[in-house]
Amino acid sequence: MRRTLLLLALAIMLGSAAFVAGSRIQRPDCGARPPCESTMDWLKREFALDDQTFARVRTLHDSYKPACEDLCRRVAANRRRIGEFAKEETGYSSGLDAALREAADLRFESQRLYLRHAQAVAAAMPPEQGRRYAAMMRARVFSPCECKGGMCVH
Repeated sequence: MRRTLLLLALAIMLGSAAFVAGSRIQRPDCGARPPCESTMDWLKREFALDDQTFARVRTLHDSYKPACEDLCRRVAANRRRIGEFAKEETGYSSGLDAALREAADLRFESQRLYLRHAQAVAAAMPPEQGRRYAAMMRARVFSPCECKGGMCVH
């Protein structure tokens, strides 16, 4: 029984490591924008935003950026900690357990923060464009694809 649990824990760790490694690879079929285009340029073009609406959206985006960057730093630090545990041969530990719990908490915080931001951006747009934007962002958050494409999705 102990051996089965150890193998299960090892499989989970290896799966997590593969997920992290795979999430760093940007796939072109996953919402990536051309490298020469800024995040905001595609948004203005895709939703045909006038200058006034675009200025409101840019202000919201700029105010979201510091919280997003802080969360990105915390996620990166957590992934490094999990990576260190994956290198150890001691099996499952309370330290790994805490790091995995933190990863889950960070994922929750990231999704909540991002969805609230997307809702605020959608509210700043004309109703039809806002609904389409909100649906696009919800699909992005809840999709298994995490290519990031310039947005902070963990």
